[in-house]
Amino acid sequence: MKDYTLLEPVCLDSITKTVRIAFHPLKQIRMAKGFTLSALAKSSGVYRWTIHFIEIMRVKPKPKTMYKLGVALGVNPAELYVSVLEYGMETIKSEHAKTLRIVAKPGETPKQMIARLVHRQLHPFFRNLNKQKISAAKFLEEVNISKATIKNWIDGKCVPNTSTLSKLCEAFNVSMDDLLTEMKEWNAEDTSDPVLYIEQNIHRLEE
Repeated sequence: MKDYTLLEPVCLDSITKTVRIAFHPLKQIRMAKGFTLSALAKSSGVYRWTIHFIEIMRVKPKPKTMYKLGVALGVNPAELYVSVLEYGMETIKSEHAKTLRIVAKPGETPKQMIARLVHRQLHPFFRNLNKQKISAAKFLEEVNISKATIKNWIDGKCVPNTSTLSKLCEAFNVSMDDLLTEMKEWNAEDTSDPVLYIEQNIHRLEE
């Protein structure tokens, strides 16, 4: 299963693009540590093509992916994640504003965006889904719940009705009380200091 989402190609002239890719922070660290793409893929468990697409700025890497790469490279995963997304947003912001909107919310700083993405991946739905070893699309199809229902829940627009929550509890093998407690704790998490939040919580993506 691929662990990346392709973005639109960044519109840079060939020389600028070559330079930007050459100095991409992930590539610089990988080479400094003596890793080939294949070696890093084997060590981290991240697909070789995923790493390649990150380095040529064709993807928005997931927090969990960057955590794996950071651990394999022996660097702080949170700092690696921040540097990679900031580097990509610098290019996108100056050359391809349309793509930036896919990555960040209006007025959102790179660090705020990263904290939001980490927090989102720690939502009780994703935390319980990860234990099922199944894709979100396949899972929702099996339990007959719409993607829109879950998206609105994760985005904080609404809470699923009792029937939907019951389906989720049964599929996840958790009690309603436990799921609601997880939700209460997740909603209470403080992301006001994005750097501190990333540092303290990015490791939880592997739990």
